[in-house]
Amino acid sequence: MLFLIWNLTPMILDKLDNAKKYYPLHAHFQKAFEFLMNCDLESLDTGRHNIEGDEIYCSVSKDHGRRKEEAKLEFHNKHIDIQLLIMGIEQIGWQSRFDCSHLEKSYDAGNDFGLCANKPKNWVQLDPGMFAIFFPEDLHAPMVSNDIVHKLVVKVKI
Repeated sequence: MLFLIWNLTPMILDKLDNAKKYYPLHAHFQKAFEFLMNCDLESLDTGRHNIEGDEIYCSVSKDHGRRKEEAKLEFHNKHIDIQLLIMGIEQIGWQSRFDCSHLEKSYDAGNDFGLCANKPKNWVQLDPGMFAIFFPEDLHAPMVSNDIVHKLVVKVKI
């Protein structure tokens, strides 16, 4: 029996200036990060932008943050998220998917999205120019802020 383990460490949190050190983690990371480093992020329209078809694409959002009590832990099976904060301050809840005691919303394969009913055990803060990488093993609750959160999420197909 063969088991594939994608990620032995939890989510990654860093500054965009350090992105090159993460290129070896996935065949598409270099292209994804080069897009982030070479694009005028503040001028991108909200919505979806293709980088390499369905293999790498991003969604830009600019919206009011939510309170911690409203945060939902989400997960994805087919994509890795690279979430980059453009403007504002954002907190993101995190915990291991293996600690999810029960689902709030079953996994929807068409949208590559599911929700865990647990509350986040850990919180990280993103400042402008910082990114977080969430692998399928990472439950994450984004968009917690008192500010308007302007961010970009790159979806990298596994």
